[in-house]
Parts: sequence; structure tokens; C-alpha cells
Amino acid sequence: MVKKYGAAMGKEQELLEEFDLDMRELEMCSDYIAEEKGFTLRCKLGLWSVYGTETIQVINDAMAFFEKHKAAGDYQDFLGSA
Repeated sequence: MVKKYGAAMGKEQELLEEFDLDMRELEMCSDYIAEEKGFTLRCKLGLWSVYGTETIQVINDAMAFFEKHKAAGDYQDFLGSA
């Protein structure tokens, strides 16, 4: 038997699915480059690049750049209808 938790659980699931899609798109549109003391996430279209040693900070910064350029339509051809 599956318990239903109402609208709050539905919204939480929706946010998790949106986050998962954002991360998959970021991964599709960027390259991971291991560095000696950190790593770089670099846009495959050359629009931005983020270097750091803290994984969460690099991903957050890269996502901010990615979302800005995605909203501007820069990735439309790359992602298709995603």
C-alpha cells in the first residue's frame, strides 16, 4: 500500500525532478576537467568556465551561469526541446 502525503510531497517530488533535469542538462552542456588542486566545469559552447576546489560551490556557480544562458536561448540548439 502506497501512502499519499498530499500536495507538499507532490511539490517536493516536482522540485527533485526539476533539479535532476537541471543537473543532467548541465552535465550534457559542460565538460569536467580535473586539475591538480581542484576541477573546472567548462561550457561546451565556450560561454563560461568555473574553477574551484569545493564541489558544491563549483556546481552552484556553474549552474547559475548555465541557467542564465539557457534562459537566453543559448542552449536551444544543443538541448533541443529539453
